[in-house]
Amino acid sequence: MICNSRDISERVKLQKEINKNYERFTALFELSPVAIAVSNMKGQIVDFNNSFVKLLEYSPEESKKLTIKDISHPEDLETNLLLRKTLLSRERASMEMKKRYFSKSGKTVETYLNVVLQNDEQGNPAFFLGQIIDISDIEKGRQKLEESEREYRDLFDNSYDL
Repeated sequence: MICNSRDISERVKLQKEINKNYERFTALFELSPVAIAVSNMKGQIVDFNNSFVKLLEYSPEESKKLTIKDISHPEDLETNLLLRKTLLSRERASMEMKKRYFSKSGKTVETYLNVVLQNDEQGNPAFFLGQIIDISDIEKGRQKLEESEREYRDLFDNSYDL
């Protein structure tokens, strides 16, 4: 009878650490108040968190069928695609822009978008990881302030000295 034994305590310890890290990052992804979307090189959305679903009002099943083009405001899409090319050319590590999306109900959602490129094991581009912050309320406030300033200026410019 031949017996062979191997100490796997280090391997078990590493697996526990991997599981702990996986749970931590899964919670960070799923519970983040920031919308997160992962798209492949063709622009298909392949993963997303609950905040993304809430922001754009699509169900998880519907979200899986979306592409970047489906939800992007046409005026912002060209800039978005150009910035993605700068990531692919390795000119930049991340890209940022104000971007408008269309929700399922048709409303325009003003956002701040930050995207990084994720490579595969061979170093080839694989996915774009996007963090999307809803700034609709900020933009509405800015527009109201600009309108108020215009009205005040008009009132001041058209007032007569008494």
